[in-house]
Amino acid sequence: MTVSLPARRYDRAADLMASALDRMSSPTGADAVAAVAREHGAAAGAAARLKAGARPGQRRLRTALLDALRGAGYEPHVDQSNGTVFLRNCPYDAIAEAHRELTCGMNRAWADGLVDGLGSPAMAELAPEAGRCCVVFRTERDENGSQRTADPGDS
Repeated sequence: MTVSLPARRYDRAADLMASALDRMSSPTGADAVAAVAREHGAAAGAAARLKAGARPGQRRLRTALLDALRGAGYEPHVDQSNGTVFLRNCPYDAIAEAHRELTCGMNRAWADGLVDGLGSPAMAELAPEAGRCCVVFRTERDENGSQRTADPGDS
């Protein structure tokens, strides 16, 4: 909960900016948003990687990913049957309702940057579904379809 007097309306500013980007006739606005989001995600991932230690294994990388997601306002949930990380919420839901494509593209780009900066074996993908965020993180699989095994650096 945040209290500010007078009230701040960041949601209104974000909605106006998203509307302007949606009206651009070329994809350059959405591309610029995605590029900046990816850079911010990569920075968050690099910071999470530092916290994970010198040679983190898959478990520590997974923990670092979950911690970074929580720190960014998401509520991650791991499906124990397959390791997929679902996000129970979207921190941008107020904007996403009116600007879904732009917001989900931004969200996906941030998530891609996060896993790249972290060096995580997870892959972010768009998988919109009612009641949760549009991005999910799936465990990387090898060419035979088998889940990659943990490396010796796991803790």
